[in-house]
Amino acid sequence: DLLKTIRVNDVYVSLDDKCYNEVAKVAAVEEQHYNAQPNNYLKGFLGAILGAGIGAVAWIVLYYLGFLSALTAVLAVFLGNYFYVKFGGKANNVKNIIVAAVSLVVLVLACVGIYYVEVGSVIAANNLNMTPFELIFSDEELTGMFVSDMAMNVIFTIIGVVAQIASTKRKDQSSRTRVSR
Repeated sequence: DLLKTIRVNDVYVSLDDKCYNEVAKVAAVEEQHYNAQPNNYLKGFLGAILGAGIGAVAWIVLYYLGFLSALTAVLAVFLGNYFYVKFGGKANNVKNIIVAAVSLVVLVLACVGIYYVEVGSVIAANNLNMTPFELIFSDEELTGMFVSDMAMNVIFTIIGVVAQIASTKRKDQSSRTRVSR
């Protein structure tokens, strides 16, 4: 028999016809099984919220300790990804979009929430007649801090999203047998 060089999960292998056909069968069955799996977007979405929420809590705790850490944003994205799949979402490109969007929104809301609470307590302590956002945007230094923290939050979240997509893309692809000539 002539050997055929094929690529199986990014590894090149030389196989005879019989072995090639066996590997191709396994790949076809795995692909059918994957395609037949249900994709529950709602449950996956809820899982992404849970994971991002856990990461946001870590972000808030570190913020109050005086740190801004990219690791908490990465944690939020990775946990969002993990719980998306655990709750029944299918590992595909839609997952990446949902997890990225949910993580970004949850972490931005965490940052806004921190400023709202902190500035609100200053307003209450000084009997000021304004909302937290009025004070934030009327004070140049406070505005700068808010914008800086938001920008860092978004940048860290984007780093987490890119790392998560790169990591899970390799994992998702390598978990199924892929055969090509």
